[in-house]
Amino acid sequence: MSEHLDNLEYITLQLKALSQSIDIFQSQFEILCVREEVISSFVTLNHCIHNIRAEIDLKISGIAGTYT
Repeated sequence: MSEHLDNLEYITLQLKALSQSIDIFQSQFEILCVREEVISSFVTLNHCIHNIRAEIDLKISGIAGTYT
């Protein structure tokens, strides 16, 4: 079961890295004065990633709690 927890933790770390990358893209687009619709799309995408990561973190906590 430890391998599964490790895999889930890896996934959540990858989602965190993806979210940070999107933050960088968003900041760069803001600097370039890209249209608000584009920036809004990045914000929406980032919220989605945060929500997915939060759900995975809850699953990890639940699984870890079951086996401790």
